[in-house]
Amino acid sequence: MIIPLPERRALEYAHSINQTTFALLVTLDPDLKEQLFLAEEPRLSPLLEEAFVKGLKPLSYVQFTDGHHSRIEAHAERQAVARLLTLDIIYCDEAIVVVNKPVALHAIPGKGSHKQDSVTSRLKAIFTPNLANPAVHRLDYDTSGLMVLALTKESQSALAVQFAKRTVYKKYVALVEGEVGEEQGEITLAFRYDSGHKPRQKYDPVLGKWGETKWHRLALETYQGRRVSRLELIPLTGRTHQLRLHTSHPKGLGAPIVGDTLYGTAQKAERLMLHACTLAFRHPLTDELIEFYEIPPF
Repeated sequence: MIIPLPERRALEYAHSINQTTFALLVTLDPDLKEQLFLAEEPRLSPLLEEAFVKGLKPLSYVQFTDGHHSRIEAHAERQAVARLLTLDIIYCDEAIVVVNKPVALHAIPGKGSHKQDSVTSRLKAIFTPNLANPAVHRLDYDTSGLMVLALTKESQSALAVQFAKRTVYKKYVALVEGEVGEEQGEITLAFRYDSGHKPRQKYDPVLGKWGETKWHRLALETYQGRRVSRLELIPLTGRTHQLRLHTSHPKGLGAPIVGDTLYGTAQKAERLMLHACTLAFRHPLTDELIEFYEIPPF
């Protein structure tokens, strides 16, 4: 997998080399041969600096070295690349990019200067797609996990159709408060914006939009001294805050997600314990069914 490395990020990186090993394929000039270096090698920093001083156009790319590292080394490599690019990119080609969104990052820019940092703004700084909004779906600010973004109008349209037809498969893992007694079930609730308490949603079977969620209990655990349940959540629809409301509402599970400040119990937690772990869809160019999985960080 080859990812464009913006000149600004390459220059910043040249001045902050760390000791994490990963491969960096650097093409300094079209007339020069590609040179492969390791980030821990001291010659990489002066190489990049010399290129910038000479005014060479850095056609620089980050490249994962598949099959040459242990699992631990590969994980360290990926972390280093994520720090370098400010996005954890797990797949990319000419049409799409799949990222592992961290917690506490907007999916798209919001209103106000303090909400401009987002997955899409970081992506556009790397790939510069000719799209106002490359995102075809969103994750909440406090939710981590897999997102697919489009690099072309054609791929954006093809993916949007799949999401609209509900053929995209999504799976989440969550920790919820208390011990859920049943092993599995399905929740169907209607809800809409609570105009007096935005961005909260409220249950409304008359004016609300119906949402469906399948769930499966994975385990009962202890978290910070209290009992919680680890659940697998599969949304069949894509309503705003659907999983958070379906788990917390008394007509749903009545068990809010740990760390949920909107629908939760305000008990102590380091984050919202909700992670989008699986994402499967048909590639917009090849129509091949592709699936991605990202281990929950909790």
